[in-house]
Amino acid sequence: MFISDRHKASILFSISFSIGFLTISCSADTKFYECKQIVDITIDTSNQITDLSDNLKTKDTEKVLQVADAFEAAAKKMEAVPINDEKLLEYQADFAKFYRNHAQVTRNFIEAREDKNLSAAKLARQKLQKLGDTEKELVTAINNYCQEN
Repeated sequence: MFISDRHKASILFSISFSIGFLTISCSADTKFYECKQIVDITIDTSNQITDLSDNLKTKDTEKVLQVADAFEAAAKKMEAVPINDEKLLEYQADFAKFYRNHAQVTRNFIEAREDKNLSAAKLARQKLQKLGDTEKELVTAINNYCQEN
């Protein structure tokens, strides 16, 4: 069977286009899947913290430390997710850092309260409020990125 050069070029173009389309499609699927993994951890963590924090009295040291432990566990889960997308790697690292910082500042708050160190307790509370702002920024940023095509 004889295939003309023009026909060969057409077949090669079709194959190249198909491979390119599959690569883009797979990249989008990978990004979607990686986004979903990160977002699922943030949602699970948020739900867990909400459950632990419901009716939480700051004098209940054990419960507050459970919140800190939950943040620490979230950081480990976040770091364990295999991510290939460069931007998502940054978000993954930012969320892990956020969770670790939140855990540490929560522990600092408990320590300051137990030591009756009012200024350290106030500082820890301010840091926790700033972390709340950081969380909002992270969530907004990753949601915007993950919704991009």
